[in-house]
Amino acid sequence: AAIQKEYQGLIQRGTWTAVPRSDVPSGVRVMDSTFVFKDKSTGAKARLVVRGDQQFPAPDPVSTYSASPAAAEIRILLSHATQTGRGLHSVDISQAFVQANPLPDDAHLYIRPPSALGLPKDTVWKLRRPLYGLACAPRAWSDTLTPFLRDYGFTSVNHSETFFTWSDPSDTKHISLVFHVDDILMSFDDEEAVAAFKRALLSRFQGTDDGPVTKYVGLEVQRTATTLTI
Repeated sequence: AAIQKEYQGLIQRGTWTAVPRSDVPSGVRVMDSTFVFKDKSTGAKARLVVRGDQQFPAPDPVSTYSASPAAAEIRILLSHATQTGRGLHSVDISQAFVQANPLPDDAHLYIRPPSALGLPKDTVWKLRRPLYGLACAPRAWSDTLTPFLRDYGFTSVNHSETFFTWSDPSDTKHISLVFHVDDILMSFDDEEAVAAFKRALLSRFQGTDDGPVTKYVGLEVQRTATTLTI
């Protein structure tokens, strides 16, 4: 069931085009793919992952860099929310990398379908969207999410690529936000403002509103009226 959920989600997002092996340009290596499984608190999860280390020609490292938040950034947001009594919520984006902008037409990235799907052996997939395991995938997602945040009115904190703040024109409503790939953590002082932002975010990207944060990127968060424990 987990395999089928992952597979159908990728198909619905137009992640690839199935082509015969003979359509692969000469000099381009076809990469392997496999399912990676995890038993989560929400149930079994399968993720289709590409052997990106097999990509040839190899991508330019400069074009694949993507930032992740420093531990201090996450702790600053949590600490500030605790000191000021702000709300703390999280949002999870589903299959985030394939919700990034489509790959350019001249991107010749081909993969073999996992054997678990039982597809004909001469079938390969030409990727239309970045998949987990590709070197370009984290950068593609960041280059999609960040413009959305800026268009909404968020600004970077101290030139960070993962820590942003928003305020309304009267500077009476505020949202602070840190994102680690598909996990978005936000603090806020106005329920209506954060609800409006969540609606905008989840109308652009498919995901789930997890409400008050209890876990974030491996951290367990416990909160009382005046304290917060990580």
